[in-house]
Amino acid sequence: MPHVYSVSLRRYEKPRFPKRCVICGQDHPDAKVGVSDFAVSWFSFLSDIPDDWASVRVPIHHRCKWRFRARRWGARFVYLVLASLICWQTLPWIELQMQGRMPRIAEKVVIAVLLIPVAFLEVIFPPAFDVTFFEDSVEFDFLDPVYCQDFRERNAERLVQ
Repeated sequence: MPHVYSVSLRRYEKPRFPKRCVICGQDHPDAKVGVSDFAVSWFSFLSDIPDDWASVRVPIHHRCKWRFRARRWGARFVYLVLASLICWQTLPWIELQMQGRMPRIAEKVVIAVLLIPVAFLEVIFPPAFDVTFFEDSVEFDFLDPVYCQDFRERNAERLVQ
């Protein structure tokens, strides 16, 4: 099972990436790709209201862009389809069983439990690069330990302790 190396930086500071592609690790990337997502928190999970929208631009080879975008958005599309199917099949039953006693929380718990196999696949086959935005920090995940170490060194003063 591959190991993912993570670096957490303060959110509102611009990260400095090594002059290598985040996907293949080769020198001289000829493009950049924007990576955007909602900032996550417990409040956003419980309320269905995202806290904020954040983005970062990362160096990439033009030939690696398609693979990166397909992996990132393809996985999200699969999650959305699976969650929709789970909702379609289970939410009427949950609403019937709960009878007004916190059905939204119960629905989210059922969806989370039923998506565990998908999350397990993400752990077994992680992407080469990923980023997660939180309220006060950004977590960068790399499969390449050398790239991660170079990134950590370039951003030493921005690290979240």
